[in-house]
Parts: sequence; structure tokens; C-alpha cells
Amino acid sequence: MAVAMESGEGTHPTALEPALLERAAYAYSRAMTVLDPVRLEDWDARGITLGQLRLLYILFAEGNVPVGYLAERMGVRPSTVTGMMNRLSRQRLIRRRTDPRDRRVVRVELTPAGREAICELSTVATNYLGELLSRLPAPAVERLVEGLEALVEAARAQQQEGRAAPREGADTNRLSAE
Repeated sequence: MAVAMESGEGTHPTALEPALLERAAYAYSRAMTVLDPVRLEDWDARGITLGQLRLLYILFAEGNVPVGYLAERMGVRPSTVTGMMNRLSRQRLIRRRTDPRDRRVVRVELTPAGREAICELSTVATNYLGELLSRLPAPAVERLVEGLEALVEAARAQQQEGRAAPREGADTNRLSAE
């Protein structure tokens, strides 16, 4: 499998050994298995699902956006976003408004309570991560951060190329050369 790697000189393909890919997938899965339950407990205590949290973070980062944009950004149908928004609206975390320039368009934004909830959730996650990272030597933390930043950039590049992550049920075990 060829993977594009970013360097100071631009993007270049790098062959990824199957054993390293398996190791990376296993490490990623283990990390999510260990880290997510702590975050999920906090979200669950607030009655927020992972999908709703993604929606809240998009609004936190991007502000007032149309419903259609949210659906596209999340890779779901507008009706799915509407269901999430109904629940978040009842919790007074978001507000919907008709776009004054085009009354057919509904825009969504965080309420002050929504901003506060995201800030609190981020603080809890940051504190927990700080506790974990304090157990590692500084060079290991630096390498971890650099690796995660590179992974995010690779995912964004793939999304911009129109190649999103595999959907549920897709054959993710089959490697193909590019």
C-alpha cells in the first residue's frame, strides 16, 4: 500500500509494510479502547452522543453554519443531523435560525450553554490527557504529537481528494496499491 507522507520537500509516496500497518491499526484500536471510555463517561453524564459531540465541535470551530453543510461535513443525511439537532436544541446547546438572505436555509449555532459545555468537556479531556502524558518522557510526547498531527493531515488530504474513511461494512482488511 502506498501512503503519501508530508515532508519539507513536499508529498512523496512511502511503502507501508503490512506488519507495520497491522501494528498501527492495533495500537490505534487499543488507544481508542482505553481513552474513549473516560471521555464517553463525561459525555454520557451530559446526555451527549458521539455524533452530537462531533456536531457541537464543528459548530464550536466553524460558527454559524447551514444544516446542509453540517450533514456534508459529518458524512450523514440531513435527516440524521436534524434528529441530533432536535435533541441538542432541547438541551439548549444549539439554536436554529432561518438565514435572512435565503429563508429556505436553516443555520445552526451554539448557544452560550453549548459553548460552555464544549469548554468544560475539553477541559476534562485535556486534564485527563495531561495526567497520561505526564507519565511519558518529553521526547516521547513530542513524537506522539508530531505523529498525531501527521495522521490528521493525511486524513484531511484524503478527504479533500474525495476519498473518505471506509464506511461500516467495507472490506478494510484488503490493501490496494495506489
